[in-house]
Amino acid sequence: MMKAAIVLDDWKLSIFERHLTEAGYTFEKFPGVTNNTLTLKVPTLSVSELGEVVKVANTEAICTGGGYYASMDCYNASWWSWKRRCSICGCVWEGSDDSC
Repeated sequence: MMKAAIVLDDWKLSIFERHLTEAGYTFEKFPGVTNNTLTLKVPTLSVSELGEVVKVANTEAICTGGGYYASMDCYNASWWSWKRRCSICGCVWEGSDDSC
């Protein structure tokens, strides 16, 4: 069993908690490396599988929660099936609109 650390903005916590819990992960919360951040310590058997959960949670957080891209309507539960991914925020777009 490995332990992974996820450092995130504190406003993203509820989104990460939901995705990690739904995927069957447990975690411990610790202070982050800067103000307004948290560190989650997550035991895992596969860092790559955990990474996929983190990608989905972070995409939802960016597109729906706060920060620069909060007003963008770019999260969809089936994001991995879309055709294009924004190189700036990671949002996935159908078609050729990569205008983040």
